[in-house]
Amino acid sequence: MRRGGFKQRVLWVSLLGICFFSSCSSVPKVVSYHLLEPLEMTETEPLSTPKIECLVVGPVSLVNYLDHARVVVRTGPNTLIYDEYNRWAEPLSQGITQVVTSGLKRLGVANEVLPFPWKKQGACGGVQLTLEVRRFDVDTFNKARFEVGWSLKGAGMKRPISGVEVLVEDVVEGASAADKTRALSELLSRFCESFLEKVRDL
Repeated sequence: MRRGGFKQRVLWVSLLGICFFSSCSSVPKVVSYHLLEPLEMTETEPLSTPKIECLVVGPVSLVNYLDHARVVVRTGPNTLIYDEYNRWAEPLSQGITQVVTSGLKRLGVANEVLPFPWKKQGACGGVQLTLEVRRFDVDTFNKARFEVGWSLKGAGMKRPISGVEVLVEDVVEGASAADKTRALSELLSRFCESFLEKVRDL
């Protein structure tokens, strides 16, 4: 009996040791919440004379898998995971709308740029930019990618114009989640610069 009791005690001590040096002793991970941010665009000169009187940005629609609070990490051409510990602090469509609105304001695309839905009733009945976001993520090879279809239509335009943008940004290996969020913000700024070139000839 003593021999069996000794073995049992050794087993419990071993299990406690394993627990101590593994997950049982680890500090629980804290969930981080991220916001997209408008970035400075120093390489592109704003329009001296806006081409549009009033521009509404939105609505911004997301493919279903992006419409999620957890940040998407692309693991392969057709595979992805959701990062349990890194999440968007606001709906992703709202964050994209705000950053693009801010970027187009800075570039002087229109005299007035408002996010959809605009609050000033009847203040802007002009031109509307709608976005369909098809991809917005950083993959396991440290590349941030933004794929978006866009359409511009409204009063005073001869015809609607539309297009597709695919923008890629390298992320430093070992970058933090905050660095990756900044890389995605950079892609939104580059989209604004690309869009500016589209409206120069309106």
